[in-house]
Amino acid sequence: MDPRAFEDLVFALVRAEHPSAIQLRPPDAGRDTIVPAAGDRRERAWQAKHHTSGIKWSDCEASLKTAVESRDPEEVTFVFPLDLTEGKEEGLKELRGLYAEDKVRVADPWFAATLRETLLANPDIREAHIDRVLSLGEGYAHEMFRRDASLSERWSQQTAAALEGPLAAYGQQERLQDAEQAVDDGDHARASVLYEQIADALTELTPGIADAMALLAARAAAEAGDRPRAGGLYLRVSRSAAARGDSLAEYAAFRASWLLEERERWRSQAATARAAWPELPDGSIEQLIEAFERCLAKGDGDGIAEWADAACEALAAQGDWGRVADIAGRAAEALGPVTEQGPRLEIELERRDALAETGGEFQDAYRQLTLAPVGRSAHGPRIHARWAAALARTGRGPEAAERFRVAADGWQARGGAEDEIAEAVLSEDVVARQYGAGRRLGQPEVVAVSELRGRDITPTVLADRRETAGCGPGLRTAVTRHAAR
Repeated sequence: MDPRAFEDLVFALVRAEHPSAIQLRPPDAGRDTIVPAAGDRRERAWQAKHHTSGIKWSDCEASLKTAVESRDPEEVTFVFPLDLTEGKEEGLKELRGLYAEDKVRVADPWFAATLRETLLANPDIREAHIDRVLSLGEGYAHEMFRRDASLSERWSQQTAAALEGPLAAYGQQERLQDAEQAVDDGDHARASVLYEQIADALTELTPGIADAMALLAARAAAEAGDRPRAGGLYLRVSRSAAARGDSLAEYAAFRASWLLEERERWRSQAATARAAWPELPDGSIEQLIEAFERCLAKGDGDGIAEWADAACEALAAQGDWGRVADIAGRAAEALGPVTEQGPRLEIELERRDALAETGGEFQDAYRQLTLAPVGRSAHGPRIHARWAAALARTGRGPEAAERFRVAADGWQARGGAEDEIAEAVLSEDVVARQYGAGRRLGQPEVVAVSELRGRDITPTVLADRRETAGCGPGLRTAVTRHAAR
């Protein structure tokens, strides 16, 4: 939200509780909304401070002094779109110490948590000031707003710990200090550039930390008034986090909704849908398809690849293979041959999976892909693993076991792919149990292979848990469809 929209929101929330409330415009003597004096009560004031990268108590002090000197209010409440942090608590204490309570009382401020709770209790205000602005359906917007509250809190708690070590290890500590100094100096545009440079440097090394820095870059850009840049940075984070299955994707997409121009807001809505569809499928998949169609009509190659991949994955999860084949086919025709890993390769893999699921000749299609340059590259083992999963799902156990072995051997030769090797070996074990073909692992071997895994919750880990919970080996076989992802 921009500062004016934030003031409008605060006024609406105050008026819901105090019908006599009045909204003021500058010059407002340090008061955005007031409840006029009545009876034995003096005027009460609310001052909205649209601080997005950190509370500036000096601004609050200036507003408080102006209000006291000009209007003599009984009480002043400050409202912020973020939550109080440990480093900012002392500032509130100092603000309250400026005047005795019988002169003016500085009430407990409204922070982001207060606003969320109040908005959820006032759906009409939320709909008018948020849902309509974001062009989202009421139920969908309510759910996303609720989820954003918890995601925001979780991100804030994790960020400080996540940034302590990696930035120094990768030689970015000095640049971080420069960015933080730029924030302190009020040069948010420069801070945004510096934060993004750190994100660029860390993208391949540690994408999670890179996303955290890109979020800081987005916040600084918003503070500098560069809304298109801020929105683009939030979308960057959402795209990266979605690829990792990180819930940060929802948070970043929802933030982008506030910043993009109306004609570009479909991008944030599509990003929100991509992040939310496994848990909120109603409406999400159609938004992904709409984003693909928009990009296809405009000839936007990057957009075609991004949204065709997202739409195909969602449709495949629902078993809608006809639409997977249609979207993947049209995307492939528009994009040309696949040359590297990423959304373009994913589209080709989904296209071949659709052939397998609809009874088409998928074997030759997969074989051609393994013989192409991308299949002879470091990405070849993934293609073999997806081919193996398609064979397993169509009941070709011996061939699936052999293909999983080829994938594992390829990853072993490549090195540094312990998780992938574990997935392929354990998937072969699933095929052996289901179809009686391939190598079955004994208990010591299962333990040894399991120790190859990192900390990620992989599909096979989930399958193990489902089987332990009594769901049976059939589900394990179904889950391996995603094992090579």
